Amino acid sequence: MQEKGQDIGASTFRFMEKNKATVLLQAMNEADALQFANLPDSLIEQEKDLKIAISFYQRQLNDARLNEDTITAINELENTLFENKELYRRLINNLEENHPDYYNLKYQQNQTQLSDVQEQLNDQTAILSYFVGDSSIYTLLTQKDNTQLFKTQKPADWNTVIQNFREVVTLSKPEMKANPYTPKIFRQFVQHAHTLHNCLLNQPLEELSHHTHLKIIPDGELNYIPFELLLTEMGDTASVDYKNLAYVLKQQSVSYHYSAALMMEQLENNVKNENQQTSKYGGYAALYEKSDSLDEDLPTIRQLVQDMALFFNGEAYSGNRASKQHFLEDSLNYQILQFGMHGKLDDRHPLNSHLVFTKDAIPGNSNLYAADLYNMKLQTDLAVLSACNTGTGLLQKGEGVMSLSRAFTYAGCPSLVMSLWSIPEHASANVLRGFFKNLKSGESKDVALQQAKLGYLNDALISESHPVNWAGLIATGNSDSLYSKTRWYWLGFALVFISGGVLFKFLKP
Repeated sequence: MQEKGQDIGASTFRFMEKNKATVLLQAMNEADALQFANLPDSLIEQEKDLKIAISFYQRQLNDARLNEDTITAINELENTLFENKELYRRLINNLEENHPDYYNLKYQQNQTQLSDVQEQLNDQTAILSYFVGDSSIYTLLTQKDNTQLFKTQKPADWNTVIQNFREVVTLSKPEMKANPYTPKIFRQFVQHAHTLHNCLLNQPLEELSHHTHLKIIPDGELNYIPFELLLTEMGDTASVDYKNLAYVLKQQSVSYHYSAALMMEQLENNVKNENQQTSKYGGYAALYEKSDSLDEDLPTIRQLVQDMALFFNGEAYSGNRASKQHFLEDSLNYQILQFGMHGKLDDRHPLNSHLVFTKDAIPGNSNLYAADLYNMKLQTDLAVLSACNTGTGLLQKGEGVMSLSRAFTYAGCPSLVMSLWSIPEHASANVLRGFFKNLKSGESKDVALQQAKLGYLNDALISESHPVNWAGLIATGNSDSLYSKTRWYWLGFALVFISGGVLFKFLKP
């Protein structure tokens, strides 16, 4: 089924927006209300202190339950947490009743219109918004001048298709991880990737022959799918060749968004953050000892962070300097933040998911929790979360994935590069090196990542070409360029001109 027209587009757009990241958007409205409602400093500090206390005692309680502490200890933590939550509730009620500006900002309705979004698009960019129903998948295609709605019947084994695709991409089964280059596993990947393409992209891409940028607003389990990895055709499966498959990546760059309203919000944040930093790049590369109970140290990523600090004339916090305290003190100074460290996912308690900095003298002080980020206000334009599983987590209907990247979005970061699974260190470093190089040359973030992946795939050995090595890093949020291509063009022209002048001087008779 296919329907066209601005009326059907506007009504479908409103419906889909009501089912996309509404809690996250409301939380961001509340944060803005605290910042811009001209509240007394004492109330702002009180609100901040209570949120920090609630996060702290919630983590303590989760750990106590996990460690099976005594009933008395658990009850004490439950009571303390309840008391702090009650104090916070009373404070918020007071703000809503006695400060009208706060109330109005907090509860302002989402005013984003389809026409507002279309004004931000150019002739090469399109948005695909999804809604996964019980028996059908609905796709709203939004272009600069028109909208179309597509309806696709879900396969009877839809959940199995999604699960099998994720397994063969992430190599989650031992037999797959042992050797992903067998004909059987290769055929499974090709089949599932093409099936998902037919369900999710086949119809809209027929209308987008001249579009090179796709913005994806996924729904439900689609949050776990890297759309650029899907295959436009099956091709020849007689021989195992992951390098030459017909990936969407080879035709279009892809970026992801929680909702259209948040996409517009991130455009504004990107403008607010401009020129507020003192340096282009700040990288944090942790050091892990065998006693840290982590999978492994990350020397290749650490070297990447050091190299990128030189490349951008920024700062590298490497080894023992890569502490959580340094991040808390210096993170507002940088336009680009990179985290070269392990990430730990907590599906049961998403606020406990965390990045693991280098261990310092204070026990337990090396973890930056998602809950910590919800109490921060970042001013960076781009955060690169090269830690494992930073883009995955608990899936909540109508909200999306409760991931570390979502916490960075709430903290005010308009653009992210994050990982959907655990990526081998050397492969991750190679892709990110290409990404940063492309970014500095003036490419948009989505194109910079697209070209980095294609570069990796082109240069990789057959034994390193499986998508688990290169497809897990995705770009979310605002994808605009950080650097001007024009500036680099004129810089190159100037260098040629100067060198030509020097050469002329030496050749002059």
